[in-house]
Amino acid sequence: MKLQIGFDEISQYIKDAYNKDVRLSSEHPKRVTVSTQAKVLFITKSVKLDFEVVKVENNEIILSLDNGIATKKIIEILLPMLQNTLKEFETGVRYYGDGVYGIKLEEFQKVKPAFKFIALEDLSFTESEVDIAARLI
Repeated sequence: MKLQIGFDEISQYIKDAYNKDVRLSSEHPKRVTVSTQAKVLFITKSVKLDFEVVKVENNEIILSLDNGIATKKIIEILLPMLQNTLKEFETGVRYYGDGVYGIKLEEFQKVKPAFKFIALEDLSFTESEVDIAARLI
């Protein structure tokens, strides 16, 4: 089965659920760029994170952060804070080291019910959407 979710829809969900404005874009089927504004010491700065899908396995999306070492270190510091603040991030996002992260979508309340019926097989991107390949279980 194929499922397509527009970047605009994902951005709106993040805004509604977490009160954070993000923009997604892609120029490669296995890479996505996430852009947002972040406050750093009284300064609002544009932040752009480039992720590559390494694999999809056991309903977990394994992503590699393709930014520099400084960005990877900042994310390593911020992720535990997010995990302590947002319960879904505590169990839904894992850090494997060296800029590699796992996202277990079935841990996020809004989409959790779907994983009673489907298993993820692949994930890719177009200019405006995420293409998900899944199978019924």
